[in-house]
Amino acid sequence: MPLAVVLELTAIHSGQYHNATGKGVHGWWFHRWETYHPEKESELHEPNRVSSFTLSSLQGLPQPDTAGVISIEAGQPAWLRFTVLDEELEMLILKPKNGWLAKLPPTVTVADLSWHIQAVHTTPAGHPWAGRTAYAQLRTLLDLTSPPAHWLLEVASPLAFNGGKSQFPFPNPDLVIRSLLQRWNVFSPDPLPEELIETARQSLVFTQYALHTETLKEGKAKTIGCVGQVGWRAVDMHPALRLGVNLLLDYAFYAGVGYHTTRGMGQTRLLKRGV
Repeated sequence: MPLAVVLELTAIHSGQYHNATGKGVHGWWFHRWETYHPEKESELHEPNRVSSFTLSSLQGLPQPDTAGVISIEAGQPAWLRFTVLDEELEMLILKPKNGWLAKLPPTVTVADLSWHIQAVHTTPAGHPWAGRTAYAQLRTLLDLTSPPAHWLLEVASPLAFNGGKSQFPFPNPDLVIRSLLQRWNVFSPDPLPEELIETARQSLVFTQYALHTETLKEGKAKTIGCVGQVGWRAVDMHPALRLGVNLLLDYAFYAGVGYHTTRGMGQTRLLKRGV
């Protein structure tokens, strides 16, 4: 069952971040799994596997100065988010007595700065980026009698695709659908057809976009991604394929889009849909 958890945080001490915080959240996540369940930590670290989780960077931080440095004062609020896509991982996290969340310490350390956990949210009533669903529930979207033909997406953290020698920082429909379809077909018991990728390339057209690029810096490495909103419309697309596209765009809330989704990139959600 896909799950999205949000941790509300408060800075314990003042300090600075000189780099993007996605890598620091990634380090915290694996340290917690190494402590809680070393075998699962090794499994999550296996190379060349489709990732069963996503991680945000720290959200709600002050704007960086002209040198790109983010200054944190004690008491600064922030939040981070993680999602999981497979049932075994979800069960380990949510077990009432000895689960990963139940054993979570009261503090989070991200790149040498410590944060106190103020609240943990697993439902949208607590935080709009938290939630829980089931693959069977998502699959009911294929039964809609009026398939949507318009969609508006929010790209909340830098999104990019592997362009070979560089990043491709733009949400072309076929690239977005390919990314989501790959994850859906790995973790859902009900795979969707690969035909959706070519259909997205030929039949999804842009109706609007309000995007800008952001650069994530990790030492000497820099990654460019796009952030903002993008709208699509289906043109001459079979209703059954529109239903598949609609399902995958709903799934984006949990699966993320593009690459480096385990380091804060590609946090995406569907804002609106219409016939």
